[in-house]
Amino acid sequence: MEGISDVQELKASLRRLHGFPICMQRLIQNGSALDSSIKIDGPLELELVLLSPSTDVQRKRAQEEFAESCKQGYLEVAKMLLQAGVTVDENFFCRGNPALMLAAEHGHMEIAQMLLEAGADKDMRNRGGDTVLMLAAENGHVQITRLLLEAGADKDRENRQMDTALLLAAKNRHVTVVQLLLEAGANSDHENWGGTALMHAAKNGHLEIVRLLLEAGANKDRAKRGFRTALMLAAANGYVEIAKLLVQSGANTDAQNRGGNTALMLAAENGHVEIAKLLLRAGAKKDSVNREGDTAAILAASNDHMEIVQLFSANNEQEKRCGNTCWQPRGRSCRKQAR
Repeated sequence: MEGISDVQELKASLRRLHGFPICMQRLIQNGSALDSSIKIDGPLELELVLLSPSTDVQRKRAQEEFAESCKQGYLEVAKMLLQAGVTVDENFFCRGNPALMLAAEHGHMEIAQMLLEAGADKDMRNRGGDTVLMLAAENGHVQITRLLLEAGADKDRENRQMDTALLLAAKNRHVTVVQLLLEAGANSDHENWGGTALMHAAKNGHLEIVRLLLEAGANKDRAKRGFRTALMLAAANGYVEIAKLLVQSGANTDAQNRGGNTALMLAAENGHVEIAKLLLRAGAKKDSVNREGDTAAILAASNDHMEIVQLFSANNEQEKRCGNTCWQPRGRSCRKQAR
């Protein structure tokens, strides 16, 4: 009883040590149940009785504690409450997430397995449209992801943001989860508002995830609503190894976005010298013009990226096309901009 000041703390201690749900505990002294607020000043002779919930209020408390136990990982508590008759799929706790979703989100494998065996809906959704698989994937819980896939969970359902489990795993750098989902046949080209899993991985520098997606046959040249491809995103953000991998995989080096920019233009504009060199070696067109009338060389010069300007100036073909002043449609030139 050391460190325990009242009956509520004693019940919490019994739950922690022995797995007895607080809502089912009745502590009896001299034939009377003790109120949870009663203070404990010293040793007491008590009798513990466990009662299944029988009233609406008791059932509500049991459902609350069941959800909490699944979230916190209290396996024995959850098991006892399940045996006492709680509803396995009750949308009761924490933003509408039922027990299985809470267990999946917080990585409690044994509880998730118990709930599935008890008949929990493997494809249930919360208010945001997330599925159990999405929550496991988003948080990188490999074992639970595998468990749900083996149970036949839908791999390609999307939430209100149009995310799938694969997109959420990719955005959060969970390599093993991405691999599991791809091996299970998840759609590698599904798009949310920001693009495909490959676009997100390329934009955020997730090299291993890019590799997995390419090996799974993800579309290298897809562009969300006419915006940037994976190669453009890698080039704009300076991810050399990802750009190299995409080029080696046959990505189109000359694709243009809505503004007419190519990967080479984006690399030049942002000062990414090694990517510019990589793209030039891969045969990217140096003289493409965007809707503003700019070439890659002009974009580099406009942003004072002189090493890239020199890279283009050293090319005889560029000099021949531009003449002595590297004239461009808007009257600007590499040399004029570089002054």
